[in-house]
Amino acid sequence: MYRLGKNRIYYQTGDFSSKIITCKFIFPDGEEGPIQSFESIAAGIYYLDYEFEVLGDYLGIFYENSALKATRTFKVGQRRYNTFYEGEPLF
Repeated sequence: MYRLGKNRIYYQTGDFSSKIITCKFIFPDGEEGPIQSFESIAAGIYYLDYEFEVLGDYLGIFYENSALKATRTFKVGQRRYNTFYEGEPLF
């Protein structure tokens, strides 16, 4: 579960190659958000600091070099965790 406010989202390419990673979110009300760009950490590993502004379920649509690659649901609630890895607490 993600929390309201800023969250770090990680993305890993299947072959660990360098690509341009982008995503867009469909908000809980069905509205589509703008394209977001990920930053590279290492070859094939990327992150995005994203601000979830309302409670509910968001749909993330992920692209590698502009080609649709994956989708994922992000549940945003009020519970807060100190550490996140792909949306789940480490402990």
